[in-house]
Amino acid sequence: MKKLLFVSMILMALLSCHKEEEQRIELSDDYFPLAIGNQWTFEVEGKKTIIDLTEVDGIEYYKFENDYGTFSYYRKEDGRVYIKEDKEDSKEEMLFDLAPIENKTWKYGVGYVTLISRKEVVEVGNSKIDSCLLYSFHNIELIDYGMFVWLAPGIGIVQVQYWGESPYLGPLQLENAIINKQHIDLK
Repeated sequence: MKKLLFVSMILMALLSCHKEEEQRIELSDDYFPLAIGNQWTFEVEGKKTIIDLTEVDGIEYYKFENDYGTFSYYRKEDGRVYIKEDKEDSKEEMLFDLAPIENKTWKYGVGYVTLISRKEVVEVGNSKIDSCLLYSFHNIELIDYGMFVWLAPGIGIVQVQYWGESPYLGPLQLENAIINKQHIDLK
């Protein structure tokens, strides 16, 4: 009987050691890391890679390329992220304000963006990421259309949830990334 109890205890200890632990990601406090070679791979939307630092209309931008061969340009200044699309009539717009108070809203495209929370926890695969920023994008030309975007410290965009469109579509999450030559696998 003692042998059976001893073997049972060893088996329980071994099984508990093999239990998959949730990975906790902790990186820098940069919510939108810009460097040539940084790369993000998302479910459904594919890969986005910073391929160059280039000048557009006299302003220096990081050039992003996606899997479809289209480009967009990003830069950061004074805690804000600006975007300029690769279109002839495109104007630079503030995409994210990384340091505002919660509920601050600004104009973006044909709508507006609001920082909803600075304390979100996002779970992607076995990873739990603390201190994420949650933004709400709203298109005023379409009654029920917009998206939520979560930015994680040291990574950037980790999750996007569209609303008002395909109700069966869950959040699109980051699968993996290369940030400043560091590989991050979230799935």
